[in-house]
Amino acid sequence: APSGAQLSRGFLPVRSRVAPEGAAAITSVGGLVTWCKGACSRAVASLKDLWVMRAFWRALWLSTCLFWISKQWGDMDQLLPPFLERYYGESVPYYTIHSINLWICMLGPSLAASLTTHMEDFDVILPGLWVMSISPAWLAVDPSVPAAVAFVTLLSVGEVFWAPRQGAWVASIAPDGREGIFMAMLSLKSLITTVPSTAFNGWLNSAFNPNCESCRDAAGHFCAEDTVTHSAHAVHAVEYACRTANTLCVGGHFNPALTAIAGEQAPVCPSTCQECPGWEGGATTMWLIVLLTSVSSPLLVA
Repeated sequence: APSGAQLSRGFLPVRSRVAPEGAAAITSVGGLVTWCKGACSRAVASLKDLWVMRAFWRALWLSTCLFWISKQWGDMDQLLPPFLERYYGESVPYYTIHSINLWICMLGPSLAASLTTHMEDFDVILPGLWVMSISPAWLAVDPSVPAAVAFVTLLSVGEVFWAPRQGAWVASIAPDGREGIFMAMLSLKSLITTVPSTAFNGWLNSAFNPNCESCRDAAGHFCAEDTVTHSAHAVHAVEYACRTANTLCVGGHFNPALTAIAGEQAPVCPSTCQECPGWEGGATTMWLIVLLTSVSSPLLVA
């Protein structure tokens, strides 16, 4: 026991530490190799035990069914900001709209838990999945800024109901003492599916919401301002042209429709991709695809 003097000075005696299992044998390179082989054998045996558990495959199947609806979190990052900027300009507060999800997910779970604590897990998970899955319908019907706000809001409300309860259900069926490896193995699915999910969103942007580089400068600003300039390559001395704050949108990769010579009608300088001459988008189709793929998740779970 520590002495009174030790306690009065704030000192405590150093207690011996117990070495980890097998550590006593690590006195040489051979001992280290033997310990590593034993650790690997125990890990493989643990994984084999896990793979034959019905509970593990139930949880993996549920996680797989939720792939398309879980992709909506990526849609908020990879589809929504480019859509809002290219359709409605740089002044749209797309990051403020995105932050609605943060606020609802910070304040909502405790409220949702208090309202549903007496209910079974899947009686909460399924309605939450349906609410979140139909959230892109707003944008599929009317691709606009108010619809984007409704999309993020409805997505977030559904999320705070089903996501915490899904995690609680998975933890409840995990074997006692092995919850960590159970959850870690299930998390590998998310790691594997990140690449195809991101690639799919990249295709959606390319096909239905392409960038209009010919109406933007190198920094991505739209050629939204008009000006009168004297250009050496113009047929007449005076040329009307569009510009950004720092770049004159003439020549190079810029759209020829952004310039006009004297006597012609001055060009309409675009502040969005919709106003860029020759640009075509398909926002309604893009968000319809997101809606249909998202609805598949609650259908599979049900």
